[in-house]
Amino acid sequence: MSKDNVIELRNLIDQRAVGLYAVLARDFEDFIDMCSESTTEVLIMLHKMLTVTNIKHNRDTRELNAIGAELVQGILDSRK
Repeated sequence: MSKDNVIELRNLIDQRAVGLYAVLARDFEDFIDMCSESTTEVLIMLHKMLTVTNIKHNRDTRELNAIGAELVQGILDSRK
């Protein structure tokens, strides 16, 4: 795989993870369905996004991220 193809794939994974992150705040049922259909690579990136510490996040956002991270981790664990 060429370097350009690797970069393009990485960007696609990142974009899908960001999209899932946005869905989490809007519709949890859709988030669950979309996570179940996502690749392991996307879920790994999403899990990193949900677990990184961001001092700008308020308490509600941190709690929602924790719930999302737990769900994503469960899906990842079931794929092992």
